[in-house]
Amino acid sequence: MINHGGYDGVQSAKREPARDPEVTIARAINVFLADTFFLMAKTQDCHWKASGPNFIAVHHLLEAQYRELFAAVDQIAERARSLRLIVPCGLLPLLELATSEEGDRSFSTERAAQMLVAAHLAMAEEASDLAEDAKKAEHCATHDMLMGGIPVHEKAASLLRGRLH
Repeated sequence: MINHGGYDGVQSAKREPARDPEVTIARAINVFLADTFFLMAKTQDCHWKASGPNFIAVHHLLEAQYRELFAAVDQIAERARSLRLIVPCGLLPLLELATSEEGDRSFSTERAAQMLVAAHLAMAEEASDLAEDAKKAEHCATHDMLMGGIPVHEKAASLLRGRLH
């Protein structure tokens, strides 16, 4: 197994681009995996805790979104494994890699939607940046997987934005 940044490369994966495109992709895919896992957990947290207007509609929307994110986490992990990476397992390694912050502890449906819109748009941007790196490194399957996730994040943000009006 190759450990391109796994747990010990967390800080360099977040801050310093590696000179070797292979290492850049390897480090970044695990960070992207952690960020996706974190967004899934944040979405589920909002599903459990948000209250206020449109509660039922937001509750059901968030359930569909965290289930979709769970499937995405699995897809990203499988892609990482196909790149012969050591995939971070357990909450602590994932939290150490994640670039997101936890956010509020309790919130209205409106605040939950605002937080998640921002998070999905950030993930779409992260996927776009990483897809560009994957393309440069000639990782076509990684590029395609990441590009396929961008519209999913944009749609999620759009659906959540629609709940704000």
